[in-house]
Amino acid sequence: MDTLENNCNNTLVDNSVNLHPEGFEGTYGCMFTFDEKEAKNHLRYKMKVKHTGRLEGYFNTYTLNRDKKTYINDSEPDSFIDKLAMEVSSVLYPLQIKTLQDGTFLSVVNFEEIKERWYKKKAEIQEKYKGAVVEKYIQLTSNSLYSQEVLNEKMAKDWFVNLYFSSLYKWYSDDCYVFEHIQYPIAGTTTAVNYNVTKKIGTEDMTQAVGLMIEIKGEIEEERCILDIEQGLDFSYNKLINPQEKELKGNVNITYLLNKQTGVIEGCEGVFSTEFTPPKKTTVQLFLLEKNEMSYGQDQEQGKENKKNFWSTLFKR
Repeated sequence: MDTLENNCNNTLVDNSVNLHPEGFEGTYGCMFTFDEKEAKNHLRYKMKVKHTGRLEGYFNTYTLNRDKKTYINDSEPDSFIDKLAMEVSSVLYPLQIKTLQDGTFLSVVNFEEIKERWYKKKAEIQEKYKGAVVEKYIQLTSNSLYSQEVLNEKMAKDWFVNLYFSSLYKWYSDDCYVFEHIQYPIAGTTTAVNYNVTKKIGTEDMTQAVGLMIEIKGEIEEERCILDIEQGLDFSYNKLINPQEKELKGNVNITYLLNKQTGVIEGCEGVFSTEFTPPKKTTVQLFLLEKNEMSYGQDQEQGKENKKNFWSTLFKR
């Protein structure tokens, strides 16, 4: 561990993974791939993340801005529903959030500002479009902005927020492990699904000059069965009626790369395989495209080629 700690400098100290995000501002490329049956759909956009401060020495605050250009299967949205969805979701940004010290998303800070933006956007949409579908979409969005607590729950199930603001910065055992119960939003609008996972700090050979790697592997441990999820239930119901209902099974495999000086996430790839009928797989890839000039020491130049090779391995395998 001593050698690994020396290589990772400020990020790993005494088996504790630390975060020093002060002054960070960067743009991430985000790619989401949804495999179901013979269909494979991609969603792609850029997200700007800016660390804006600390509260009470314990909470971190950030501002997120999603790029206006979003691509579905490498094309800008062209259907009415897709365009409407993009227009409606734009009211969330800029999104100001607060996180716990371990990196976990806690709450939305600028709820009232978002709500005010929604009032204006809703009026614009109702002026431009008519019909039952539009009104239903407006109602669903209004419901998600009913209160700050409701919006917090919604954002906790957002793929980017869920994976980027995750519980990574904590103490790990002498063997570089930590066991956790964690939720991931594989079930759409229903309550996120429970997993038992192992988080493991990468070995010296894995990290080398590119930074600190953390691997997360685990399996679903969920009271709800497949039918509960398919029916959009947030609680276990169908298995109580019929014990023969199929259990929800699946696994997760996530790799993070953290900057060895600051602990800021430079890349993440998560694969979620679920034994629905037919099976489904969701792949999430987040990688840092550009960042402001921060004092990363020699890391700014040294290891640049190693990082390039790392990305080609991690995100194109």
